[in-house]
Amino acid sequence: MDGKTDMQADDDGSPYGFCLNTQKLHCLIVIDDTLGKALSCNADDAYFRAFVVEERETGEGFAKMRFRYTDNTSWMEIHLDPEKQKLSVAERVRYISGTVQRVMRTGMMVFAGGGPVPDAAVVLFNPPNPDDAEGTLEWLIQQDLVQITKIVAPDGTETIVSKEGHA
Repeated sequence: MDGKTDMQADDDGSPYGFCLNTQKLHCLIVIDDTLGKALSCNADDAYFRAFVVEERETGEGFAKMRFRYTDNTSWMEIHLDPEKQKLSVAERVRYISGTVQRVMRTGMMVFAGGGPVPDAAVVLFNPPNPDDAEGTLEWLIQQDLVQITKIVAPDGTETIVSKEGHA
């Protein structure tokens, strides 16, 4: 795959999210979009997404989490301590995704009045082959898990895509 494939960028163009050329996506964690408003009155569409990734060069595993509000987008990362980095890739992915799920479920319980959180409220999506960057992007598109807003060609030429997904 040529060029950089950032899944998200800040308003100033600095990359957030993840880059499929330098990171493997092992798990995408999504909070049901209908529940975003229960967590924040300022929640926007696709309110919460967490990307459990692995650096292709170093093998470091971590999570990048995005909260999208009506007036801004907030990003944070969760990194493992060195001992947890020694776990197998599958164990790290389970540990990170389990931790993110527990935190988000607890938040939903607290902010939504203490009631039980439906199982479908937090959903995990695992690409079939994280080693294949192009295949992962195709899989994300086929599963309707990403919205392409801009395409950057290897020469740097940009094509802006509308919200409906049309150029």
